Amino acid sequence: MSATLVWFRADLRLHDNPALWHALSTAGSRKSPLLAIFCLTPQQWLDHDQGPNQLNFLLRNLASLRQDLLELNIPLKLIHAATFAELPSQLARFCREYQVEELFYNEEYQWNERQRDQAVHEQLQMQGVQLHSYQDQVLFTPGRLLTGKGDYYTVFTPFYRQWIQRLDASDLQPLPKPPAQAATAWEADPLPESLTELGLDSGNTNIQQLWPAGETAALEQLAAFCEQSLHRYKELRDFPALEATSRLSPALAQGLISPRQALTAVWQATQGRLTDKESGAGTWVAELVWREFYRHLQIGFPRVSRGRAFKTPTEKLAWRSLQEDRVQEDLEAWKAGQTGFPLVDAAMRQLQQTGWMHNRLRMLTAMFLSKHLLIDWRIGEAYFMQQLIDADLASNNGGWQWAASTGTDAVPYFRLFNPYRQSERFDPQGDFIRRYLPELKQLQGKAIHQPPVHKNRSDLFAETGDYPPPRVDLKAARERVLAAFEAIKPS
Repeated sequence: MSATLVWFRADLRLHDNPALWHALSTAGSRKSPLLAIFCLTPQQWLDHDQGPNQLNFLLRNLASLRQDLLELNIPLKLIHAATFAELPSQLARFCREYQVEELFYNEEYQWNERQRDQAVHEQLQMQGVQLHSYQDQVLFTPGRLLTGKGDYYTVFTPFYRQWIQRLDASDLQPLPKPPAQAATAWEADPLPESLTELGLDSGNTNIQQLWPAGETAALEQLAAFCEQSLHRYKELRDFPALEATSRLSPALAQGLISPRQALTAVWQATQGRLTDKESGAGTWVAELVWREFYRHLQIGFPRVSRGRAFKTPTEKLAWRSLQEDRVQEDLEAWKAGQTGFPLVDAAMRQLQQTGWMHNRLRMLTAMFLSKHLLIDWRIGEAYFMQQLIDADLASNNGGWQWAASTGTDAVPYFRLFNPYRQSERFDPQGDFIRRYLPELKQLQGKAIHQPPVHKNRSDLFAETGDYPPPRVDLKAARERVLAAFEAIKPS
């Protein structure tokens, strides 16, 4: 008996899943059963800096997807391959075993994933398998939104304007959950119960308790955000002590919901008013468009998926060398939340304890590492990928390069956040700082933002526990990074 196959990747849901929808429709018309497959590639995950927070979440979401698919009588099968290089032959073997005639999947835009898919195409087409791919992570396929000269946009605002102009009501019609197929004789494969079964570090599994898994939980979270917080998102989103953001980035990263579903929920919550950037809804929609913008950049400028700077002249920047003890110490202090700058440190400890960080603080901590400490942004980018539960190459890379001034940025001056001013502005009462830096909980007023540094270390410890003094002088650090950028300007 021949079969049809749908390949799940970063789209672990039943609703608004183009590949699943079309695969099931085709299977029904061909009267061939539909199988689902997911590929476990542990070495590739390590090569891509995917860490245990993200991967534990992935296993939990796969378990939820497996159960949801069983309700449609679709068994979820697994392929185990160390790296992408092994997948074409593994998929070919699977397709021969189950007599697969057509394979359906949703597109991904990272360089390695695109090379993987091309290799799979070539392998499977040689044995007569038809492949069908669909747009899923973006509303507009990369290449559809171009400048007047026919180039990919390199600045967000004009990209956003055209995105809004081209948006049509037909773009906001998510596919429904498909109907169940007839029962098949094939059974779903058992999933690994932990990362250790795959030879990987299990990490801090307590973090998983903070993040409900599965499509149903993500849809409920989206509905609650639109009902309770969307209207105040613009005015409150920059204050990390408040629960004012959607926290849907993990669900979007693993495809528990689609961008189309998110936009449609906003459309319904605002009676169609989702393009006003002065409103909470419009501000949140702009954040979704940023995600899409960075995916377009991955296609237009594939070097950004390969460890390269978007602004190629910045490849010549003289970053401080990790071979120097002081630089390595600075990096470790940044990771540990021990830089002596309270909001920076609180943010890094939030990352340690929750696997997530508030977006305002992602900008601040990235700028602190790349500019105040003059440490290569790629080191920070990799660390965030290893720690974040919502790790997403396009958004993480785009954010880091924006913060480091090596990426897309229309601002005609050098951007460098002052951590003290950011703290006073966005955590004015110090509530967020006290939550993650209990050693500073006794400090009041401006001292919470800039703890006093005493000549007598015992006096300092009495007031702030073991909290360290600042690792850098802000004025000197600013002068140093400005000089580094001046040095690479064309003569």
